[in-house]
Amino acid sequence: MDNVSDAEATNVSASGPSAIAWERVAAFALLKFGVPVIVLMGTIGNTLSFCVLIRRRMRSTPMYFYLTLLAIADTFVLYVSAFKVWIRAVTGFELLHVSNVGCKLFMFILLCSFYMSAWLVVLVTLDRFLVIWFPFRGYLFMRIRRARFVYCLHFRCYVFNRDVSMTLGFGS
Repeated sequence: MDNVSDAEATNVSASGPSAIAWERVAAFALLKFGVPVIVLMGTIGNTLSFCVLIRRRMRSTPMYFYLTLLAIADTFVLYVSAFKVWIRAVTGFELLHVSNVGCKLFMFILLCSFYMSAWLVVLVTLDRFLVIWFPFRGYLFMRIRRARFVYCLHFRCYVFNRDVSMTLGFGS
């Protein structure tokens, strides 16, 4: 503070509120127009990934099965989370305040989509690890039938544990 003169300190404090106001306007414009662009680009990318990954040749390996599900899960995460944030920023309306049941249902869908997306990345990583670590036996461990079973088991475990997310309380 010793190196800053009184004129510089006054100049900094005088530009403070207008700088903050400008930053808020820029952040709001970025949120208002940026989120739809991000959703559009993410949807196009995930749709193209899905179209490529459902080809007959790619349906036979577990990694492509997981990546197909990941494209679907990421699109779902994109719509659910971005839609809530965008609606609140543009209209000021909070979807979680509609009703208690609506709040819990929305949070369940949001948490389920985050959970599925994250664990699909783990399953892809596990599949790649097994194939690389055991080059001659890796494909014996991970077959498409086993991959479908693992994902169904994973999904059922989450759905059966939904009571955790259904008991979340947001205010009174």
